Amino acid sequence: MSKLTESLDHVRLLDDLAKKKTVIHRLHPLIKLMTTAAFLVLVISFDRYAVIGLLPFVLFPVILFSLAELPAAPIFKRLLAIGPFIIGIGILNPLLDRHSVILGSWHISGGWLTFLSILIKSALTMTADLAYLFGWCAFFLFARLYNLPLLIGSLITGAVSR
Repeated sequence: MSKLTESLDHVRLLDDLAKKKTVIHRLHPLIKLMTTAAFLVLVISFDRYAVIGLLPFVLFPVILFSLAELPAAPIFKRLLAIGPFIIGIGILNPLLDRHSVILGSWHISGGWLTFLSILIKSALTMTADLAYLFGWCAFFLFARLYNLPLLIGSLITGAVSR
């Protein structure tokens, strides 16, 4: 398949997914943007050794995928493309962080926990970003956020006039 055909198929997929009439698609785009941003901040703010604390955050993408009726295959395909870069970044942590962490009766190198934390955080944030792009954004985001420049302008002028 040529690059042009592949790009057009990708745009067509984004457009088709954005036109769905699900509960998630009926929400205002600003609410979806703020929810995704809050999710990203929460996931990133966890400590590097808090692997168990990240596991409940898996529910957000799962619920999002099911309510928005998003196909998982295109999103996971893009996650696999990003995977080698994430592994390349995180693989040095076991070598650099030799701090020992006690989990029950096991002593584990803190670098391995940090590596696992980087993998989980990356998967969660990229999945949320891609779900936002695939299910919420595309063509209709810009059409429904037509008044956003006015809001930003009023915030700036309001801040300047004070």
